[in-house]
Amino acid sequence: MPMKFHVEGVPELINRISKFDKKVAKILNDEVKEGADVVGAYARSLVPGGNALENWGQWNLKTGKAGTVGVVSLSQGSRDLSFDGSAVARGIKPQAVKSNKRGVVVGFKARVVMSTAAGSIWSLAGSRNKSKSTLGPNLNRAFPDPRWPRALTPALHAKGPQARKEIEDAIDRAIAAVNR
Repeated sequence: MPMKFHVEGVPELINRISKFDKKVAKILNDEVKEGADVVGAYARSLVPGGNALENWGQWNLKTGKAGTVGVVSLSQGSRDLSFDGSAVARGIKPQAVKSNKRGVVVGFKARVVMSTAAGSIWSLAGSRNKSKSTLGPNLNRAFPDPRWPRALTPALHAKGPQARKEIEDAIDRAIAAVNR
């Protein structure tokens, strides 16, 4: 379950500093990402090095269509879904996300995402195994923590409070900079 916390007045603060002090807005955005990266760094440490399973081989998924439509040439490519622990770990990234409504910030949050296809498969496979595939059960035996997505949820539980404190401190510093 995602850890959520509400800090009163943050959307208004973001709107205010975005209009009057873009440097402080950028610093706040960077510091919120750094706070979220406390969770990301721990999640990266939970990703297995090398291959997640012995038989996780080279998977290639065909993408796009080949051919010509009018004057546009379409090419077919492939997406490699093989598991490489270091690539999956590099794909765990923090983000600071603003929600806008008619040009006004109405929400601001930090999150950590798994941005690689193999990492997404590894983190969720076996969470709801309705297929006849052995991948999910094999991953569940190899990584018995029942919390999904793998790595991200355990990291959130372990480092979420620290990330919250760092993000709240960043907000406090931005408020102090705006009010000076």
